[in-house]
Amino acid sequence: MAEIWEIMSSPGRVKVLQVIARNGPLNITRIVRLTGLNYNVVHAHIRFLTEAGVLECYTLGRSRICDYSDSKLAKAIKEFLISV
Repeated sequence: MAEIWEIMSSPGRVKVLQVIARNGPLNITRIVRLTGLNYNVVHAHIRFLTEAGVLECYTLGRSRICDYSDSKLAKAIKEFLISV
């Protein structure tokens, strides 16, 4: 599992996390639109965050939906990003 500083050290990862915290579960295309980041960059951040245990992604039809996991770290990050 990644350390909190590794997770929060990238402005792009923070954007992805903030968009999901404020909007709820989203597909990758919607995350790209809301963050203004490149699809490949968002995909890489999501892969890092799922491997770190912060996000969970599942398939719904043809879409891949991402949301916060139930881990304590994920809940703490989500609460922090909603409050700022």
